[in-house]
Amino acid sequence: MNVIVRESWRGVWRRSARSGLVVLTLALSFSVVLVVIGVIEGGRRSIRDSLFSLGVDVIAALNPIRIEGLPFLRLGRGGSRLIDREAIDELKVDVADLARVVVPTRIELSATERDDGISFQNTLFVTTPGYFAAVPIGLFAGRYLDENDRFVPGGDVNVVFDRALAHYYEPDDPARVVGAAFDGYRSGKRFRAHVVGVLNDPIVLRRHMKMLDTQRKARDVQLRRLEFLNAYVLYDPAKDEPSGVIVQANTVDDVSPLSVRMHEFFEERGIEPYYLVQRDWIGTVLRAVNEFSFLLHFLWVVTLFVALILCGSIGYMAVEERFPEIAVLRVEGARVGDVVGALLLEGVLLSIVSVPIGLAVAQLAFGSAVRELLWEPYVPPLAYWGTPILLMLVGLLAFAWPAARVARLDPAVALGEYRE
Repeated sequence: MNVIVRESWRGVWRRSARSGLVVLTLALSFSVVLVVIGVIEGGRRSIRDSLFSLGVDVIAALNPIRIEGLPFLRLGRGGSRLIDREAIDELKVDVADLARVVVPTRIELSATERDDGISFQNTLFVTTPGYFAAVPIGLFAGRYLDENDRFVPGGDVNVVFDRALAHYYEPDDPARVVGAAFDGYRSGKRFRAHVVGVLNDPIVLRRHMKMLDTQRKARDVQLRRLEFLNAYVLYDPAKDEPSGVIVQANTVDDVSPLSVRMHEFFEERGIEPYYLVQRDWIGTVLRAVNEFSFLLHFLWVVTLFVALILCGSIGYMAVEERFPEIAVLRVEGARVGDVVGALLLEGVLLSIVSVPIGLAVAQLAFGSAVRELLWEPYVPPLAYWGTPILLMLVGLLAFAWPAARVARLDPAVALGEYRE
């Protein structure tokens, strides 16, 4: 054992350039592994949290929308009926045993303009306070709409912005939009909008808003972008015609029977809306994200494999230079196991030294370049503990190749070649 420890330390210190190269290779590999895992897992975590914040127990039914001069037509696909106030009132009774809340909604194309002339197109999402309870998107700043925030045509109206829309007006701090006043437009009429709150996430129906892109006119005004720029005003059941309805199930287990009940309800009345079962959509998105994440995780596996090849090559060349020295050790009585063990221990020691260096480089990357991502990097605790162990295994395997060469070394032949 003393021979193994002594020779491993001697190999590290007497060939410092080679040792430094191995440490640098392993450290950079370790940092790349942590950064890749942090970016992937941070993205998965952010996407998962954002999706679940939209509500896994929510079902949305939306009337077909066409753009031909007017955003909403009275007839749906094939002359079918549209979801109207009467249908929503009947739906509330029909699904009362399965649904916690039934929220009528109306979607309009609009714009907001600040007093200094800065304006942006946006989607006007007309809904009830129940929407904010059904879809737990969360507040970024301010408050939600309540029953006192009635829409007054041509008057002062309290509105809530999506964070994306608020960011356009206040890029540095979207929360500063709260309390600001804008000119808004609805059905061609101007109203004064006072922002009382900013929401964290886009609307639950953002996926289905892409149907607006089916018309040439819609493509010209880039309506895809409007999915993420939403201003919310209060729905007036006496005046507003709904564009659809959002229904929140009592529990996640009630989503499937509630979906069946809603389909039967609308079919009986000749209504053919677009459906969005949020739980199924979230499941589909998460499966796609997981599959893509597994593919990205292959990057750090390749990184470790490259590190294994590089360190193994460096170690092999170093052993070739040490053949005479190793032969002398064998002649002096050192066993094959002692010499092989010294090389393997040398690989483990160099990998241990590389761990704090690689960790420092990874933290530097997280604090600078990765900071520009749309999400916070996240490294699972298992990666912090498991990757160093994996790195030591790489160091061990990298020096196993030259160690195998040493095990087959004939001292007499090695000394003879050195003398020549």
